[in-house]
Amino acid sequence: MHSFKLWLRSERLYQNSTKDFPAGVPPPLTIISDYLRFVGQHLHEHLSGTLGKAYDQQTVRFCLTVPAGWTNDEKQSMREAAFRAGLVEHPDSGRLSLVYEPEAAAVTATYEQVCMVARCVVRPNLEACLRGWPWLA
Repeated sequence: MHSFKLWLRSERLYQNSTKDFPAGVPPPLTIISDYLRFVGQHLHEHLSGTLGKAYDQQTVRFCLTVPAGWTNDEKQSMREAAFRAGLVEHPDSGRLSLVYEPEAAAVTATYEQVCMVARCVVRPNLEACLRGWPWLA
């Protein structure tokens, strides 16, 4: 099954259009919640294994993407899925941010470009810069 996040769209969720789902497939909110629960468990295991006692699960912030043009009701469905998955203590938690997918893509592309410039330009010249500014060394 692909594009299951789109089944949270209000016209499908609220107009009982899940009749197109194969028999035995749970409702969209359950599918998304189960997926997010698995991601959250994996993240928890990774961070606790990497950071040890310094890891505090209650300080983790989640940023989930949603399609551009989703209504507030549709975004609230994603918040509800994150809550049901156990990622946050309530759907309107300050530890949960929803970002439109095109915005997330733009930020990622910008970040990757900055990292490329840093690897190619800044890092090789950093030692030379530090030699010229001894107070930074």
